[in-house]
Amino acid sequence: MSLLVSCQNVSHSFGGRTLFENISFGINEKDKIGLIGPNGVGKSTLLKIILKKIKPDKGDIIHKTGISFGYLEQQPSFDENKSWLENILAVTDDYAHAFEWISRLSLSEIDGEKKFSEFSGGMQKRMALARELAKNPDFLFLDEPTNHLDIDSIIWLEDFLAEQKLSFLMITHDRLFLERTCTQILDLDKKNPNYLLNSKTDFATHLENKNLLLTQQKATLDKKKNTLTRETEWLRRGAQARQTKQKARIQGHGALSEEVLDLKNKLNIKDLEFDFGEQRGPKKLVEFKDLNFAYDDKKIWDNFSFIISSKSRLGIIGKNGSGKSTLMKLISGEIVPESGLVRVTDGIKVSYFEQNKETIDGKVSLLKNICPQGDYVNFQGEYIFAKSYLERFNFGYEQMDLVAEKLSGGEKSRLRLAQLMLTEAQLLLLDEPTNDLDLESLMALEQALDTFPGGIVLVSHDRFFMDRVCNQILSIENKDYEVFSDYFQWESWFREKQNDVYQIEKTVEIKEKSLPKKKGLSYKEELEFSKMEVTISEKENKLTALKELIEKEEIQRDSLKLNEYYVGINQLEKEIVDLYDRWSQLEAKKI
Repeated sequence: MSLLVSCQNVSHSFGGRTLFENISFGINEKDKIGLIGPNGVGKSTLLKIILKKIKPDKGDIIHKTGISFGYLEQQPSFDENKSWLENILAVTDDYAHAFEWISRLSLSEIDGEKKFSEFSGGMQKRMALARELAKNPDFLFLDEPTNHLDIDSIIWLEDFLAEQKLSFLMITHDRLFLERTCTQILDLDKKNPNYLLNSKTDFATHLENKNLLLTQQKATLDKKKNTLTRETEWLRRGAQARQTKQKARIQGHGALSEEVLDLKNKLNIKDLEFDFGEQRGPKKLVEFKDLNFAYDDKKIWDNFSFIISSKSRLGIIGKNGSGKSTLMKLISGEIVPESGLVRVTDGIKVSYFEQNKETIDGKVSLLKNICPQGDYVNFQGEYIFAKSYLERFNFGYEQMDLVAEKLSGGEKSRLRLAQLMLTEAQLLLLDEPTNDLDLESLMALEQALDTFPGGIVLVSHDRFFMDRVCNQILSIENKDYEVFSDYFQWESWFREKQNDVYQIEKTVEIKEKSLPKKKGLSYKEELEFSKMEVTISEKENKLTALKELIEKEEIQRDSLKLNEYYVGINQLEKEIVDLYDRWSQLEAKKI
């Protein structure tokens, strides 16, 4: 297996803070790597260092001679002076290869003159991926590829990466995506020995191994602390330090003290403390009856009836624009239905985590967002120093006076959750609360929601999180809806639905095979066979003509026409192959 990239003793700092130090690893052909770690640990920075977009403070990055990379950024951008199609074709001279990927990524039928900014986040990710693959890279890097994708698109991307057998390194917090696509995990975390843990396993096995490692490190810390205590007691007894042995023991005490302090700094990271309180409410929280709602003349909800109870843990699944966030806004009272009923039981208090976190004031500090006046917050009836409260959410003192707009996506999510926990609620509306949260934050949030006694309505593209939290899944599609008991039941239904056409064709094929075969050709088959040679010849002539056309300079300049011709070539080639197969079948039957 060929080595593509070698990272040797790489160190990097940012803003006076060490991100990682003396890390080394290699990237080989056919690797499928997931790069994980807490928010702010430097994953995207490391990825850019590997690509030589950033120079490390220390260490070497060595690329195999002639290697080429594709890089799908977290927020991809295209030249707005060109159409999306022109942007893709601009990165390669091999238009046939580019249009092959455009076809595989289901972009062939889209208007090639439209600008990149006119499409949804999910479609933009597909276009950006097509652009990177059109470069025919030896290795692909992906930074948070599932962000802003609906669950249908995530499943599509998951299957796509498996089917195409691409080699890649990706940054993602999506645990199910990691488990299904990666065979190696790079875990960047200061808790790890030497910052980086390289596991050549699937994600689930990596988690087990890391948990064992941390347990061993904590046991080592306890053992060293006990030794340090004994050594400290020996020193306090006033032992004479004249002898060489005693001097060595005193020096060893200093080294041991530093070692214990280093281990404590690595392991003594406070656990996140999410807690939504224990406000119990009535059994029925919200009732929808014959709800109708349209947006820009598009019907979203049509005679929808449903009840959310205090025991509901409702996850909502649907394509972008299907009405998931609309349902949240209808419950919160932010919008009203055209007709029908949305009844929230009197006295019910609702906490709403908005997808875009509009409640955060980006112009004021973290402290002012939590505590506009004074120094204390009222948390579940107890007054707590505001800075101590923010510490629960892993914010350092140096961050607390920063304006909120300077926070990362994950930090904004934690700040918004901290705001929500200061208000009593019997119903939580959570619209994409998992965006940008690291694994530690996700698990802490799952645990807090497990113990919350009220109702929960959740929209999230994190399928593992949804399955852990929810006891009902509401699937929305074209104004219709279905209810499932968990995510994996929904996924089985979704995949069966996707395979319906294939299953029907397969059933017909099996039935045909089971029928007794007649020898020789029927009248219709004789007619078909007699015309087969001429039909193939006509198709091959059309194919030759199209291939000659795409070589013409005026066609090369017309990206729309070029796309049309390449799609036609692909279609004709498939038809000709099918015709030759059919000709062979008829010829064999004729004998």
